[in-house]
Amino acid sequence: MRRSAFVLIAAAFALVVPSSGQDIVNVGPQKALELLAAPHTFLVDVRSAAEYVFVGHPVKAYNVPLSFWSETEQKLVPNEHFVQDLRARFQADDKLIFMCRSGGRSLRAAQAAQGAGFKKVVNVTDGFEGKKDDQGRFTIGGWKPAGLPYTYDIDPALAYKRVPGDVAPESGNNALSGTVAKDPQTKSGGPATAPGTDVAVMKTSLGTMVFKFFESDAPKTTTQFKKLAASGFYDGKDFYRVVKGHVIQAGDGGAPTLPPEFNKNPHLFGTLGLGRTGDENSGDSEIYICVAPRPHLDGKYTVFGQLIEGADVLKRIAEVPVAEVWTGPDKKMAMHKPLTPVVIESVRIETR
Repeated sequence: MRRSAFVLIAAAFALVVPSSGQDIVNVGPQKALELLAAPHTFLVDVRSAAEYVFVGHPVKAYNVPLSFWSETEQKLVPNEHFVQDLRARFQADDKLIFMCRSGGRSLRAAQAAQGAGFKKVVNVTDGFEGKKDDQGRFTIGGWKPAGLPYTYDIDPALAYKRVPGDVAPESGNNALSGTVAKDPQTKSGGPATAPGTDVAVMKTSLGTMVFKFFESDAPKTTTQFKKLAASGFYDGKDFYRVVKGHVIQAGDGGAPTLPPEFNKNPHLFGTLGLGRTGDENSGDSEIYICVAPRPHLDGKYTVFGQLIEGADVLKRIAEVPVAEVWTGPDKKMAMHKPLTPVVIESVRIETR
């Protein structure tokens, strides 16, 4: 469940503005940090808003995406207004230092900026996450692996904003704002569930979250979860696994296994699903909650609920300090454990 959802397709990033032909200055993360001490110098993170929010970003980095994650197309799509977005924020004689995940998109962004008339353009070659080691982890180079200052906090002055009058493909997307998904029937701001609908109220040591159920799509899973909750099964258990940009997980087996009930509900911020091993019939009491869109999980795990209240609580849990633990035969499974336990104090089923 760790493979990145942000699959890059080179053809999707064709830029309409040609480069001026001048050489792009390439630097490593440490040099980029040093350059930022100069006046009129800005760090521009061109990853998608979802990556900027949930994977973290350099302190004081502006987010101007070269591409957006499209929930409809399930891929990154070009930001057709990238140059306009740059011109809305920066002056032609500002020094712009471009960064992405590992150096590819930022180079294309730097070329586009140069072609649009920005005179001082720099590319960070190793990006924010750096390159993968022989175990598939991002540990080589990169701003984050180098221990340079980064954060998950969102500064409204730095976060992505559209050029007035334009509509971003990510508008309304949970990945951009971390807000709770709404039903198609409730876009006007009505109730998140129909009257008389059961919801799960999960009280944790960091606050309370409320989930609606997809009972018609996963009836057996929903029924078993409700029974376990009513019996107090989850009370006192902790989220033993917290992986930023991915999921939080709780439960410890001890319940009948269930057949898979794969369905069309996507993995968004706040999606509630049933954990399992490699055996599709191994799901029991283990639950996970997505803290970012994870489209590569769609159709492979049973989704049976969605967060409707408490987005701030979920974000707090996702950002707690953890001890990094890597498991599996290739050491690629992230099983990061909170340094201070995040406890599920109770789960109760209410009818609203």
